[in-house]
Amino acid sequence: MIHAEVVGNVGQKPELKDTKTGKQLCRFSVASTKKIEGREPVTSWVSVLCFDEQAVLVSEKVGVGDRVMVTGRLEIEKYEKDGQERTAVTILADDVGISLKWPKRARGEVTTTSEEDWKNPF
Repeated sequence: MIHAEVVGNVGQKPELKDTKTGKQLCRFSVASTKKIEGREPVTSWVSVLCFDEQAVLVSEKVGVGDRVMVTGRLEIEKYEKDGQERTAVTILADDVGISLKWPKRARGEVTTTSEEDWKNPF
């Protein structure tokens, strides 16, 4: 088992589903872009899976564009699509956190400032 940490921006709205066994599952994607001077930026995508109570909380609190930190078990799967071999990287999340380095409020993306928002901003 490989333990991994990913820091990046949420690229897909977290989607909450029920599994066949009755567990709740939330799936979303995280993008991290590497910028090298003189070259085109390269973006890597990681799929994230959360389960049970964490799945519900992530689906309610995390949105597209949020900067997140995810730790968990890494799964790498090779598959073929359109005759080309591809690789899918997924983290089975142990922990998901929203980064406060670039909070939505600082970027001007949150327009409400009710007292309730400040008590529980996430």
